[in-house]
Amino acid sequence: MRAAAAAARQRLSKRVRRRYQAGRQSLGLQTWGTKSFEFWTLLSSALWIVRPRSILELGSGRSTTYLGDYAQKEGISFASIEQNRRFAYRMRLSLRAGFVDPGYVHHVPIRGRWYDLGRVQSLAPRPCELLFLDGPVGQQESLGPGQRTDHAAVRWLHSLAADVRLLVVDDLQRLANVGLADSLAAAGGLEPLYLDYRPRPGARNVVMLAVAPAHAQILHSVCSEAGVAVYRDPSLVGAS
Repeated sequence: MRAAAAAARQRLSKRVRRRYQAGRQSLGLQTWGTKSFEFWTLLSSALWIVRPRSILELGSGRSTTYLGDYAQKEGISFASIEQNRRFAYRMRLSLRAGFVDPGYVHHVPIRGRWYDLGRVQSLAPRPCELLFLDGPVGQQESLGPGQRTDHAAVRWLHSLAADVRLLVVDDLQRLANVGLADSLAAAGGLEPLYLDYRPRPGARNVVMLAVAPAHAQILHSVCSEAGVAVYRDPSLVGAS
């Protein structure tokens, strides 16, 4: 009886937490754990080595400020797509406070299981040389219908892949995202590097950053010198 009661309380607690998170997400108040210092070292090195001339980001966040600063200083095209209107507004305020153009952030709602594809297509720079995938939020987080691996969206993302010179895909600790990341890297002839990080205590994330093989060798050497553990073999991630 006690075990059954405890299990029931645990299920109720999970439902309450999910509803609370869903409410915060709908209001644009949900705060996500940020990527590690090691990731920003990896990304800044990749930007310097690859020097992409156009950027599309799916899922705004701290990376938006970083990429927006790079885009503004390099004078290149950048579009960051955010599904939540209120969070998009918060991101624009954040960019403006950091003296970065707030016009980089675009609110594009979910239509079905992905962003409004027509709107994303109209905003995406072509060719796209840096593709940063960290959205949409939805089914994987139990926060709505959004699905990163929606078939129509995946077909369109593959149409970008031939021009992508720097690919970043977050949340590879979720197996549903691994196939998408691998197929996009392969379509662009890019070599992946994997980084394990902790967005908050008790949580684990894996991010993939893929570049041309020659750039991957340089990037791996830079990270080795800086003490940033990146792996070519995803099975080794988190093993150390």
